[in-house]
Amino acid sequence: MRNIKYLSKQGSEIKPNEDKITIIDGAAWVLDGATGITGKRITEKETDALWYVDKINDYLINNINSSKSLKDIMKSAIREVKESYITYDEYENLDEVDYPCAAIALVRFNSKELEYYVMGDCTLIYKEKDDNAVEIVDKRIIELEEKILDSMVKVSREKEVSILEARKYCDNEVLDVRKMKNRINGYWILELNEEAIDNGLYGKIYISKEVSISLTSDGFSQYYDTFNLAKGYSDFIDIVKETNIDDLYNNLYLSQEEDSQCNNYPRLKKRDDSSIIYFEV
Repeated sequence: MRNIKYLSKQGSEIKPNEDKITIIDGAAWVLDGATGITGKRITEKETDALWYVDKINDYLINNINSSKSLKDIMKSAIREVKESYITYDEYENLDEVDYPCAAIALVRFNSKELEYYVMGDCTLIYKEKDDNAVEIVDKRIIELEEKILDSMVKVSREKEVSILEARKYCDNEVLDVRKMKNRINGYWILELNEEAIDNGLYGKIYISKEVSISLTSDGFSQYYDTFNLAKGYSDFIDIVKETNIDDLYNNLYLSQEEDSQCNNYPRLKKRDDSSIIYFEV
């Protein structure tokens, strides 16, 4: 691994950063946690999503060098985390929409092969030298969230309010999407359902020359997929390769500040937790 760059920033001034990034020899991953829609908390952490991503992260650190495939490692991680979560006293009082969940972009590699597992709206971009970049992201949740944004835009026009303010009128749409979690014709995400892992994006890529790798949470992917600060993901990974990562984040931050009401670039909140890992092998 060389030219390693990474960053993880809290999106809210009042809520913790529920992203988690880790780089170790031969592997790296980004986790993007989400608290249950009601915000209920049964663990000792500030949010259950924070507890959840910490547990998944710890399991991966201890088991990433297993001979198992990444998909099987993730199944074992979910199994262990669930066994721990259900021991909390208030677990029986939770509905499924209350469970914490997370997206992930995970890679493991050697000199010959890149193995990946992606679930939810975290993104893997890889680019072999002199080849085109490839983006791997599960767009199912993205497409569903675009329907929420469409509703927010419509409400903002009808009520003559900002798109950000319109979000409070769209709770039913948000709940409807969350109820589609880990359902056929819905979207798939890390949660407490071990079987859901089979619906993630898994594969192996033969490496024949130098490759650049970028892992992002959806908060940082806004750099190119929302604010168009790069001309798509191929331009994005080229920019990341040559640019200080803090400068990239500051450009994104300023763009979010300039559109603080989400009117020019519709999104669910002004700023999300933002994380990125970049390196070359």
